[in-house]
Amino acid sequence: MKYIKGYDAFRAVAVCMVFYSHTSSFDFIADSVERIRIEMICSGGTGVRIYFSLSGFLITLLLMKEKLLTGKILIKNFYIRRFLKLTPPLILYYSVLILLMSFGFLQQQWVGVSISFFYLFNFVPRVFYTSELGPTWTLGVEEQFYVLWPLIVSFFTNKIVRISISIIAICWFADLYIPRFVFHYKNSYHTLNSYFFIERWFFPACAPIITGAVFSYLLVTNKEKWRLFFFKKSWPFIAGCLLFFLPIFIPKSFLSLVFLLKIIQAIGISTLLVWIFFNQNNSLIRLLEFKPLSYIGKISYGLYVYHGIFIGTGPGLLFIQQYPLNVFLTVGVAILSYEFYEKPILKLKDKFTLLKKTSVT
Repeated sequence: MKYIKGYDAFRAVAVCMVFYSHTSSFDFIADSVERIRIEMICSGGTGVRIYFSLSGFLITLLLMKEKLLTGKILIKNFYIRRFLKLTPPLILYYSVLILLMSFGFLQQQWVGVSISFFYLFNFVPRVFYTSELGPTWTLGVEEQFYVLWPLIVSFFTNKIVRISISIIAICWFADLYIPRFVFHYKNSYHTLNSYFFIERWFFPACAPIITGAVFSYLLVTNKEKWRLFFFKKSWPFIAGCLLFFLPIFIPKSFLSLVFLLKIIQAIGISTLLVWIFFNQNNSLIRLLEFKPLSYIGKISYGLYVYHGIFIGTGPGLLFIQQYPLNVFLTVGVAILSYEFYEKPILKLKDKFTLLKKTSVT
C-alpha cells in the first residue's frame, strides 16, 4: 500500500502523549475539572485512542482494497505480515525483561509475563500487573481484534457497518455495566474493578479501533462521494478537530459520559484521517511531514514497546528507569532497533502482499 503522508505524525503525537503520561502527571493543574478536560485531549489514554483509530483505519483500508482488487483476502498472508511487524521488537523486549527478572533487578512476575506474551495482558488480574509489562495491554486489544476482523471483512463485507455498530453497542454496555458487577466471596462483596482493569478488556477497549475501521470501510466503498465531501474542503477538518477537542468546550456535567466522549473523539480522529487521505498536497500535510516528527512516527512501535523496560507506566527503581535517562535510552534503543534490526525484517512483508504497486489515493 502506498505511503500516506501525514499519518506518521499521528503516531508520533500518540506515542509522545503516552510518554508524557508515564513520566509526568497533570497534577500541576489545580482545578480538578480543568485537569479532566486536559487529560481527555492529551493523556496517554488519548494517545492510545489515536493509535487505535489509526490502526483500525489503515488495516481495514488494506484489507478492503485487497478484497476489491483481487476478490479475496489471503488471511494467512495477513497474519504473517502482522507477525513480521510485531515480533522483532517483542523478542528483544521480553528477553531483556526475563533477564532483569531472573537476576532480581525487577520483581519476578512470571504469570504476568506469560499473560502478556500471549497478547492477553488487557485481561491481567491486578495482582499480576507490573509497570514494565503495563504497555502491552494495548497490543493485546489490537491482536484480539485482528484475529477476527480479517475474517469479518472477508466473509461479511456487506454487513460490516451493522456488525461494527453492534460491536460499539456491546462496548458501551460493557463499559457501563461490567464495572458495576458485584460478586460475593469469603463473606464480603467485591467488584470486578477491584481485581481487573475493566476498561482495558476487549469490550469496551476495542471501540476506537472499530470506529477507525468503519470510516475506512465507508471510504473505500464510497470513495468518489467522499472525495466530493473532503477534497479541498476545510469544514471536515474543522469538524474533526471540534469533535476531538469537545471535552474542552462541553459543560462539566457531560464529562461523566466518558465512554461517549471517547467514541466522539475516535470519530473526530477518523474524520481527520479521511480528510488527510484526500488532501495529500495540502500545506498542512507538508507540516505533518516535518522529518523529525515523521521519523518519530516511523519508530513509534519500537518506542512504545521498549518504553515498557525503561519508562513503564510509572517511575521505576533501576537507574535506567530514572528520568531523563529513561527517555534517552528508549529513543536510542528504538532508533537502533528500527534501523539495524526491524527494517531488514519488514522488507520481507512485501513477499506477502498483493498490493505492492497499488495507490491508495
